[in-house]
Amino acid sequence: MPVAKGAVASRCNAWFDLAQPAWLRRQGLRLDGVLIHHLEPETARNDSLLRFANRLPSTLISAETPRRRFSGCPPDGCIASYRVHWPGLVLEPALALVDCAFQADASTDGSADGCLHRRECLPGAERTSQACRWAADQLPLMLEQQRRTAAAKGGNGWNYNEVVVDGPSFEEALPRSITAFFVTPQMQQRAGGGSVREIGVRYGQLAPPLICYDPSRKTAPFSLVNEQGHCSAVR
Repeated sequence: MPVAKGAVASRCNAWFDLAQPAWLRRQGLRLDGVLIHHLEPETARNDSLLRFANRLPSTLISAETPRRRFSGCPPDGCIASYRVHWPGLVLEPALALVDCAFQADASTDGSADGCLHRRECLPGAERTSQACRWAADQLPLMLEQQRRTAAAKGGNGWNYNEVVVDGPSFEEALPRSITAFFVTPQMQQRAGGGSVREIGVRYGQLAPPLICYDPSRKTAPFSLVNEQGHCSAVR
């Protein structure tokens, strides 16, 4: 229903705009910022939303997330995330069990697990390595390091942070573990928009709503979609 979609979009914008990354924290079931996961094109054909059975790689974004230069984005880039031309999902923070996090793409697809066999990042130490892992309660430190790295590169964040969410608990809680599916304006001319609708059909009336995520915006990037399921031109 439109009202439900509007409420969900407003909720996501509140998480995004009100987050203060220098003090981002995980307190109980609260997570400031928005955890998103871009769906790879083949996902709609799979029975599972997990490419890797034990984890769901995601990105934590907020109003101060470094920006990255993608095609179809403004000169200063879009919010640094995996693929702005792919649809995806917003994770429900109360049901997102974070295993660990990395300040940049950690290429967790190249290992048997997402967090083990990586050295721990030490609080208070100057870390520029992208390989060390931050614990779930160290997200503020991870984000601070991500911003420092982006600033050292002249403001182009380029690399997105990678937050590894526990896969089994995410799947067990479906569809409640998904706050919303999203499409982006950058994908309008590309294939892939149908994938989130195909996945949504699996859950019937319990399916999470479909909203728009515009990574080119610096505030309130979430909004309603039009009748065709695309990001509306008028916001």
